Amino acid sequence: MISTRSIEGERCLVTGGAGFLGQNLIRALLERGCEVRVLDRVPAPIDHPKVQSVTADLVDKRAMRDALEGVKIVFHTAAMIELSELVPRALRKRVHAVNVEATVNLLSLAEQAGVERFVHTSSAAVALEKDCAGGDESLPYSTLPDLYTVTKVAAEQRVRAQNGERMLTVSLRPGGIYGPGERGQLLAPAIRMMRGGEPLTILGDGLSRLDYTFIGNLVDAHLRAAERLVHGSPVAGAAYFVMDGQPMNHGEFMRRQLEAAGAVPRIRHIPAKVAWALAELSEQAHLRFGRKPVLTRAQCRTCLYDFYFNIDAARRDLGYVPISTDEGMQRTVPYI
Repeated sequence: MISTRSIEGERCLVTGGAGFLGQNLIRALLERGCEVRVLDRVPAPIDHPKVQSVTADLVDKRAMRDALEGVKIVFHTAAMIELSELVPRALRKRVHAVNVEATVNLLSLAEQAGVERFVHTSSAAVALEKDCAGGDESLPYSTLPDLYTVTKVAAEQRVRAQNGERMLTVSLRPGGIYGPGERGQLLAPAIRMMRGGEPLTILGDGLSRLDYTFIGNLVDAHLRAAERLVHGSPVAGAAYFVMDGQPMNHGEFMRRQLEAAGAVPRIRHIPAKVAWALAELSEQAHLRFGRKPVLTRAQCRTCLYDFYFNIDAARRDLGYVPISTDEGMQRTVPYI
């Protein structure tokens, strides 16, 4: 059995605390009596005497140093999601600064400040390859060229390399994050399009599968990982896939979630070749004119190929027992 160390009452830093995962993690830490400091560009929308916001850009080293004062556990959830391969130079530089350089700075300053445990929110994207279906943490890092994958691989490598006697680190790799309150990348855009009369778009034959991670599962995994960051633990310096364990096609996931909420979406299928061509044109426009792409090649890959992983290591080492995607969708329905 892996030893644990309680996080009750500890002073924690949550980067990206105003985001979907960050807010849910803050609430869970407060339930454990923790003091929570938040580093984000906007204040965390949680009014609580044990929550202190440091409102600053993640690349601001002085603000980062202030935010780390007295902190013993860091939960680094902040990142920019940029799925294009073709990205304007200024945006490329910005994404690298936030996802990689800021992570490097945070690791260094955290260790200097006496932080003992560092939990990093990575992504399943770091292992995505065409033949990765059902793979585990022994898979090599992805070589896919979209900016999100490239920068998340670089960040995770640095987090794992920083693990040592002074500060223990771990990286968690979720799939598509969903649940009550999600307003960003997954359900929210589909709901907005449906309300505007647009059909639900399914790429390809609708048979490929990928992983999803219910927000409650992901928060639980972060807390469990922090508790197991003790010297001699296999968790220290490791990375874990943390999903619901119920991979399904993206279009099927969206359809079932919308129908569970009482909506009956119209379905539009786009052949794979058409999707690839549209994605390339969209990325070209992004590079030349700065227009946000309506579809990227990275999104095509996740919708057209099987991209799902084995979560046995998280079950074994973290004691991770996720609720199913079916249950997660039911818990999400009242908030849609």
